[in-house]
Amino acid sequence: MNLSELTIDNTRSYMVDVHGKKYPIKQQRGRYYIQHATGQLTVTSLVKSSDIQTGTIADYVFNGWFELYDSFQLYKEYVSAELAWLNC
Repeated sequence: MNLSELTIDNTRSYMVDVHGKKYPIKQQRGRYYIQHATGQLTVTSLVKSSDIQTGTIADYVFNGWFELYDSFQLYKEYVSAELAWLNC
C-alpha cells in the first residue's frame, strides 16, 4: 500500500483505500499513521495537506487547538468572535 492509493475522509478521522476499506488515523509524537495488514504507513503529509475549514472539529483536533482550549465549545466561541471581528 502507498499514499497514492489513499484518500482522507471529510472528517479527517480515517483514510480510505482504492477498494473502499477504511483505516483509522492514529497519532503518535506528531506523526499521523494508519495500521494495515503489512504494517504501518505514515500519512502525515496527506493529513496536513487536506483543506480544513476554520472552526470545525477537524480544525480543533488536527491543528492542535485542543492544546489551547479546554473544550471544542470554548474554541468555537473564540473562532466565532475572531471571524466576526475580521469581517467588521
